[in-house]
Amino acid sequence: MVEPLPPVAAPDPTAHRHDGFYLRLGLGGGFMASRLEPSDGTLSASGGGLAIEFALGGTVADGLVIGGGLYASTTGAVKWKGDSLGSGSVSGGQGSLGLLGVLVDYYPDPKEGFHVQGALGIGTLSFDQDKHSGVPSEKWTGGGGGAMLGVGYEFWVGSQWSIGGIARVLLVSGSLRAEDNASEFSGKGYAPSLLFIATHH
Repeated sequence: MVEPLPPVAAPDPTAHRHDGFYLRLGLGGGFMASRLEPSDGTLSASGGGLAIEFALGGTVADGLVIGGGLYASTTGAVKWKGDSLGSGSVSGGQGSLGLLGVLVDYYPDPKEGFHVQGALGIGTLSFDQDKHSGVPSEKWTGGGGGAMLGVGYEFWVGSQWSIGGIARVLLVSGSLRAEDNASEFSGKGYAPSLLFIATHH
């Protein structure tokens, strides 16, 4: 008598599909640039540095994630140009752009890795200058509104984990205040970046 074959386990319908709980971790590099308007004339600040990303959320429809995220770009070597510096430039100090916002991430095909994301929320700007001729040695911090746009692709490395890359840009506009006095002025900036990402979804 022929023994019957054991039953074949049904495939897990949630494996290799972007659904349910969402966790995103990202680390990379990029460039940031800002235009600041203190009382002594317009300054531009730019430099390359680190980019990070952290987000949590859940899937509310097929391939559609809504959640919250923290996004930042920093530089440890700001290049300054502006009215008060003449035709030259000076380098020194640190700068950062950040965003804490509501995230939307969409996978057109939930089984595949292509996705587009965006976020709106509270943006922050911060600059801490060294002592260089023509640039005040003080800390400027502030914020306003901000946005993030990104597009990326991921490859499955587990039933729920995928890794890949994303191209992203941060946009921030608001007002800054000098730490040493009550002066306040406007500022805006942008930061394009490339990041390695790991996603549990």
